[in-house]
Amino acid sequence: MNSPEHKKYLKKIKKDKIIVIILQLLIIISFLVIWEILSNKNIINSFLFSSPTKVIKEYIVLFVEKNYFLI
Repeated sequence: MNSPEHKKYLKKIKKDKIIVIILQLLIIISFLVIWEILSNKNIINSFLFSSPTKVIKEYIVLFVEKNYFLI
């Protein structure tokens, strides 16, 4: 039997975990978007850093051809 204060505390912890996960996802997504934009605008060398879409497409090709062990 949890007290109301303990339930409130557990609810706050759960809320904080969700906020942290959302922020982590936003950071990753923003990084990928910025990387894609910089690559498309040729601000960064696309030969060295490619672009996220090219990387994903290549992974898909390797997976479809069952060459994913080469990764």
